[in-house]
Amino acid sequence: MVQDSLNLYLRVYSSGKKKWIYRGRIDGKERQMTLGIWPVMGILEARRARDARQLNIESGGTGTLATFRKMAEDWIKQQRQGKVSDSVMYYTNLRLSYVPSLLDRPVSLITRPEVIAALRAVSDQKSPETARRTAMVVKMVMDYCTDMGEIPAPHCALDLSRTLSPQRSENYPSIHAPALIGVLLRALDRITGFYVRSALQMTAYTFVRSGELREARWKEIDFNAALWNIPAAHTKMKRDHVVPLARQTVKLLKEIALRGDSSPDALIFPSSRGGRMGRSSMISALYTLQKLPIDVRPAQMSVHGFRSMASTILNENGWNGDAVERQLAHWEQSSVRSAYNKAQYLDIRIPMMDYSQASGHEM
Repeated sequence: MVQDSLNLYLRVYSSGKKKWIYRGRIDGKERQMTLGIWPVMGILEARRARDARQLNIESGGTGTLATFRKMAEDWIKQQRQGKVSDSVMYYTNLRLSYVPSLLDRPVSLITRPEVIAALRAVSDQKSPETARRTAMVVKMVMDYCTDMGEIPAPHCALDLSRTLSPQRSENYPSIHAPALIGVLLRALDRITGFYVRSALQMTAYTFVRSGELREARWKEIDFNAALWNIPAAHTKMKRDHVVPLARQTVKLLKEIALRGDSSPDALIFPSSRGGRMGRSSMISALYTLQKLPIDVRPAQMSVHGFRSMASTILNENGWNGDAVERQLAHWEQSSVRSAYNKAQYLDIRIPMMDYSQASGHEM
């Protein structure tokens, strides 16, 4: 046993294996605790591990160091008690899975270079935006570790955005040429998943935002009036929004209703795992269209791109620009009157939606 300092030792076995050992006293009794294997754990890290164990014991602990995985699990349990939505927790767990190198590391030993290296790997393998969102989750877990007394403040996961690649400003892929729109709409029919296919067709027919579509309940649909009444809680601007439903849209909704639960509070577009459909399912379905034979393959398209496509086509064909903006749920922040008139331009938007759908199927 080779002594370093302050109860830190390097134990050398006959096999040649070497382990860092810390001798601490708990309740008056000496305990030997293995910190790591040399040379995987160098002397500086071994000293930090020793100091962390000693601090834990002095704080009334058992000398066991909490891992990032354990602290993340505890933090997630706390978040669930605050009734955080299932979708938020799903993406939180997903982003934590992107940093496997941190999961089994004691939080008191994690260094800033380790965190940055893990996030840069996410940026390279996924995207800069995914890395930024993962960094936010890592920071919140480390904030929790500070609150629980596992690590001192300030911790190593602060201000991570300055070390990550800047996000490039790019437009969402969209299609504007009439001939290409026809190819796209026909390609949507080839998507095998019924609910995902229907969700993308509904997006093409109504050009609502993805979140509004995926949160939609049957009680929002008025078949008699052919209107979709989206509540403020589901909209980006937090205002009620009315969407006229053309004949093809009503037909699609009736087909969906026959396939599953159509009770008032049921989701129109459920996930196969339960809960609402994920946006990633729609993105993946559009991606699969790029694998179709060249003669039926549509141009690249994004979920958000349907809104740009509709805006361009309707404006170029002479429809009232304000009505188009209202159909897209774009509100003038300075307009007080518009906040109380959720059906504004409805007399124009009803025939406009019929036109939009008819022209799309003729292309």
